[in-house]
Amino acid sequence: MEQIVKPYKSINVFISVNKLPIYDSKIMFVKYNNKVGYNEALEFCKKIGLNTEEYNADEYFKAYGFTVKDRSNLGYLHLVFINNKKEYRGDYLNTLAHENYHLVKDICKHHGLEYTDSGHDEHIAYLTGYLLKYLSDL
Repeated sequence: MEQIVKPYKSINVFISVNKLPIYDSKIMFVKYNNKVGYNEALEFCKKIGLNTEEYNADEYFKAYGFTVKDRSNLGYLHLVFINNKKEYRGDYLNTLAHENYHLVKDICKHHGLEYTDSGHDEHIAYLTGYLLKYLSDL
């Protein structure tokens, strides 16, 4: 994937914004360790024109992870937030896979691609594997 902006990294948070060319989609991945990191991520979001009001609440900060779709100065973004605090690290891969499912579903829906009963869903399977590998390597 192509980086859109320079990754942001501190002791509390890691943020990467990338373009998924084949689907012409932009993905922002946020991995935060604590409330300070979560607040840093929200500030980053504001700088790129995202309205963080929806997910500026304890229920989001305390979650293992969540996905959001929103418009920014960079265009339409798919955001993936993963809580990497010490108590949650044992479930990191499970959480990443869970949020990746939502991400794939949202990207496909955004582009009019649906799951089918006829088995013609290889695009979803390949995208799922590609994104999970990419996000797990960040």
